[in-house]
Parts: sequence; structure tokens; C-alpha cells
Amino acid sequence: MKEKYLIMCLILLTFCSGSAGTGILQPHFTLSQTYVELGMDDVFDPYAYVLKNGRALEEEDKDYLYIEGSYPKAVPGDYEITYNQYMKLRIRIKDTEAPLIEVPSFTWGQGIPFIWNEETKKRIRVSDNYTAAEKLRETISCGEFDTAYLGERKTTCSVSDEAGNTTEVAFTVSIIKSTHAAIPEEYAYLQELPYDEMQLSEIVQVLTYVNQMRASAGLEPVELGNADLMKVTYERAKEVQQLYSHDRPNGKLCFTILDDYDYKYKAAGENVAKGQQSAWEVIQDWMASDTHQSIIQTPEFTELGISVIGEGENKVWTLIFVH
Repeated sequence: MKEKYLIMCLILLTFCSGSAGTGILQPHFTLSQTYVELGMDDVFDPYAYVLKNGRALEEEDKDYLYIEGSYPKAVPGDYEITYNQYMKLRIRIKDTEAPLIEVPSFTWGQGIPFIWNEETKKRIRVSDNYTAAEKLRETISCGEFDTAYLGERKTTCSVSDEAGNTTEVAFTVSIIKSTHAAIPEEYAYLQELPYDEMQLSEIVQVLTYVNQMRASAGLEPVELGNADLMKVTYERAKEVQQLYSHDRPNGKLCFTILDDYDYKYKAAGENVAKGQQSAWEVIQDWMASDTHQSIIQTPEFTELGISVIGEGENKVWTLIFVH
């Protein structure tokens, strides 16, 4: 009988001793997950991911948890906290705040080609709490607008931060009266052709826009054709007025006009259009056509003849690309 009582006391003593000699049985803790992503506005509760014996914690269970590490404080970044020196929880706070973008009042001269480049994008102000301004500026994307007509034009700009948050802003561009785009000195030979000031300006605009579209495809720009090519293109435009086709009024293909004027070339392409009232409008129509776009963005072409003649619905635009 005495041996029986002795065994029972030993068992009771072992159960009551607990861990670390505290005399209390420690609960079994686990993590419901070891990695969590939170937004900056989310409230982080370090106890929300801990289970006791597979169940949610009760208030008194928190006394048994020793938590170490950096607690997230609504600042984007990666954090890690440790529970009782062995359970680790990794936390990523995501940047959910969109960058700011502001476009001041914009004015532009009528008929002067507009291109979004480093200079024009300097007019746009961008800022963000966690992405450097120079990084933001690399992501600026803005819509184009036609400068042919006086008045207000609507367009948009957007910017994205490193976390992928994007802000878009709509704004108005005021097109104001101005002189037509100046003819660069190297194109002085255009004055020999029967173009008025507006048509000369539109020729320069078309060249600008064509090279903008080539640049968007990673291609080298084309040069405006010399006096001979420009004369050929002018004569071809007069033919297009008679017969709106890539065939000539004499029934031959359009490219034979180059042979008639003894213009040497290896390859050629032609775009024609009728009725568009501005360089921007005609470029948009050409770029909306796979065939015409492919000609504009043919890598091999190096020179371009341009002609603009006529008025209103009979206004004819002619491009002859050569290599």
C-alpha cells in the first residue's frame, strides 16, 4: 500500500512542476501564418496571428508571450518580429498612397507641333512620400493634343510610384494665336516651291510628328528631302488632287514619278490623305491604319518628301519616303 501512495505522489509532483520550475503548465503557442502583407492604413495587432493550442488567444494568454522586433508603424517596408524567441512573423507594409501630380495652366501656340519630351515635362510637378521625384518623372505619360485650332484642348497625364500606385490628372491646354512655326534655315529651299506660310508650317509639323512616331518605335528619324525630292512630292500631290489613288493619272504606279524626274533611290513608300485640316489630324489617321503606319515606321527609310496643297475637303497630304 505504501508503494502505491508513493508512485501517485511522484506522478503528481511531475505534473505540477511545469516548465522552468514555475509550477504552471505553459500553453502551446503556434502562428496561424508566418508572412502577412498590410496596407499603411491597416492596424497591426501582434497578437492577431498567434494561436494557443490551435485556438484564438484569450486576454490572459498574452502574459506568456515575449515579443521582440520592429513593430510596423504605417511606414512601407519589411519587418520581422519574434515570439518567445522561436516563432517568427514577417510583415510587409505596402505603400498604398498614390503620388501627387500637378499640371499648371498650359498654353501653346497655334500650329506649333507639341511633343512631350524632357523640356515640356518639366512643366509637370510630381511628388511622393516614398519614391524619389526623379524616379516618378521617368513614369510620366501624357496625352497628345492638336495645336491646329484656337481654343481649349483636353488631355491627361499620369504618374506611377515604385509600389505601382498611379495617379492621373486631366487638364486643359489653351491654344493661343501665334505665328506659324518658323522654317529652319536648312529648309530655306522650301521657299522656292509655291507654298504659303501656313503650308510651309504644316510641312515642318508633319516632319516633326513623323519622327515622333518613328522614335516611339525605336527608329532613327528621317531627314526632310532635298529640293529635288520636295519638287517631285509637290508634283505627285497635284496628281493626287486629280486622282485620289496610289496609281497616277497616267495609269502607272505612284513610284514611277521618281523615275520621271531621274531621282535615284533604292526603296520608296507613299502615304496620301485628303480632307484632314491639320498635321496632327492627318498623322493620327495614318497611324490608325496598319498599312500607313508600317510605311511611317519602316526602318530603312532615311528621307521624306512632304507636300500639302489645297483647302477644306480638297486639302491633300502626300508623303514619299525613300532610301
